[in-house]
Amino acid sequence: MTDEQATKPRGVLRVFSFKFSYMDLRLATGTGVFAGLLAAKIWTPVLDFEWYWYMIAMFALMMKPLMSFFSQFYSS
Repeated sequence: MTDEQATKPRGVLRVFSFKFSYMDLRLATGTGVFAGLLAAKIWTPVLDFEWYWYMIAMFALMMKPLMSFFSQFYSS
């Protein structure tokens, strides 16, 4: 095994090194929004949660993008 192969992530971890265009990210975001609307349409009890559960989920899901943003923002 060469050094280049040893440093490359293997298996599912390769996903984290992928690069996507702005359009791809926007389309993925739109897909997530409409998947949420579909889930609410099909399973109405999901709408009965208190507001703070949605906020907890929002913060949990945005931690990785925010950490990535700030690490790139403050790097020299």
